[in-house]
Amino acid sequence: MLVDVAHSLREAFFMFWVTLWALILGFGISGAVQAFVPRVEMERVLGRRGPREIGRATLFGAASSSCSYAASAMAKTLFQRGADFISSMVFMFASTNLVHGPASTRRRWRERLRSPAGWADAASYAFADAKMLRKEMAAGYLVAGFLAVLVPVSVWNDVFVPGHGFWTSLQNVIVGPFIALIACVCSIGNVPLAAALWHGGINFGGVMSFIFADLIALPLLFIYRRYYGGRLALKLLVTFWAVMSAAGLAVEYLFLGVGIVPETRPATVVPTEFSWNYTTFLNIVFLLLLAGLWWLARNQQRLGGGAGYAIDPVCGMQVEVANAPARSERDGQAVYFCSDHCLHRFEAEQAAEVRV
Repeated sequence: MLVDVAHSLREAFFMFWVTLWALILGFGISGAVQAFVPRVEMERVLGRRGPREIGRATLFGAASSSCSYAASAMAKTLFQRGADFISSMVFMFASTNLVHGPASTRRRWRERLRSPAGWADAASYAFADAKMLRKEMAAGYLVAGFLAVLVPVSVWNDVFVPGHGFWTSLQNVIVGPFIALIACVCSIGNVPLAAALWHGGINFGGVMSFIFADLIALPLLFIYRRYYGGRLALKLLVTFWAVMSAAGLAVEYLFLGVGIVPETRPATVVPTEFSWNYTTFLNIVFLLLLAGLWWLARNQQRLGGGAGYAIDPVCGMQVEVANAPARSERDGQAVYFCSDHCLHRFEAEQAAEVRV
């Protein structure tokens, strides 16, 4: 048993290692987008329903990234401030984060892009996002490592029903979101889990629908119910599930059509030993970049950044005070949150302290 645990932890670590450079790159880009993209402009261009607005919502969302809870909060805020509901939902699909920075005009955006303070704020966003998502990432890698080592392929074959052509594809893209729903690991934590499922036997479309389905994890369904009411939350679940399954199926057949779906599955999810390959060199380069971002974030105040920002005390995310999705008070001081989810956790902890 101890040997299996050790092998699972080793598998989880090397899953993390092969994706490390991409994580640093993703958090860096997300931090820059949040620090420099003006939210008021985004609210303006998403105010109507149409192909142009849907396209813009997709681009805005894809350029953000990170946490599903913050994505749901941002979508709600956009809707409340005049964005079309469908455009808000498309943004949430394409996203998975965002509380944009204070740049309110094109000139202000350009000024911040050239200033050390702007880049310090971007670095602070990147580290805040990483801190916010640390539990999801750890859970995703650990669960994936244990699944890859402890669950035999025969079990996955019973779940994913291979060998029936289109009907296998259809069954897999329907089951993929269900696994995401009950796994309760959202956002970036789904990626290593998807790798474990691919190794276990789920087809390509099932993997895609599973990754898309981070927005119907059980905790998020409760948030939708709080935001929009029970009936609309149920409609969102059914609609999202159908869209995620259809998207997974479409991606599978599109990739099959151009011949880029892998024909064989690897014997292991990832190599479980160090070697001097491109991944190692990329990790070294991006670890140096991470050190630079850390210096910028650590010296945010000295470089003139941090004005108008606060740190969510629950998840650690950096939020813009003027546009914080939720706020409360503690000892007479205002406290700001990235989402209602964090606000409710904060209030529950405060109530528990009072009872003690």
